[in-house]
Amino acid sequence: MTTAALRPLDSEPMLEIQQLSVRYGRAVHALRGVSLRVPANGVIAVLGSNGAGKTTLMRAVSGTLPMHRGIVDGGEVTFDDASLLRRDPADIVAAGVVQVPEGRRVFGRLTVEENLRAGAIGARDRRSRTAARERVYATFPLLAQRRNQRARLLSGGEQQMLAIARAMMAGPRLLLLDEPSLGLAPQVVAQVAEVVRQVSEQGTAVMLVEQNAAMALALAGHAYVLELGRVALERTSAELAGSDEMRRLYLGVADDGGHVPARARRLARWSG
Repeated sequence: MTTAALRPLDSEPMLEIQQLSVRYGRAVHALRGVSLRVPANGVIAVLGSNGAGKTTLMRAVSGTLPMHRGIVDGGEVTFDDASLLRRDPADIVAAGVVQVPEGRRVFGRLTVEENLRAGAIGARDRRSRTAARERVYATFPLLAQRRNQRARLLSGGEQQMLAIARAMMAGPRLLLLDEPSLGLAPQVVAQVAEVVRQVSEQGTAVMLVEQNAAMALALAGHAYVLELGRVALERTSAELAGSDEMRRLYLGVADDGGHVPARARRLARWSG
């Protein structure tokens, strides 16, 4: 693959990552000169196989990298022209950047309502928390019906929706979603995708790291493909979805001879 020149997006970037390099310990380089932009509206997708550096990228933006002994050894991450590097994760949330980590990680012993309250800890006052909760319940009516149910009793799809809803309680301007479809049945993936679409349409920018390439490209206006810690491809989603290289290597589409490359078979869980 060849690395494409960084293309201009439709609006000025809200989040800009420039030549970011990250390592774990002295030898493991997880990111090598990664550059990408997230505009103030819409969805940006980040695709790549396991070990490509997607989760490390999320950690660098959310400020949680030091918790995993990761070190930024080059580049910059800015949000509204202010650096996010070496800032406390709570400060980054207060600035408007909120991450939904892989694996949902809801508080199982707490009710839906209590999980949402936990997401609004940083809210300025009770009125703000109440308004946020009303917006969330309007977006997630199923959660409104289950507000008194313990989170551990929800289905996997419902827990994923709760994880997103809890993040929305903080009033993010940029939502970082790490593999929201992982482990979900296809019909539930479609429901999660619709939730992400609604969140975007309500004015929250979304950076979507996703193992389901078909879903991600359907939602995003622009996409980046990471490979071995570098940006290998960068295009509009329509261009990537129609690319023979993308379809063959990442969507598992057979070539003219009916053969699916070995690499595509290893990435079979990407197919929508």
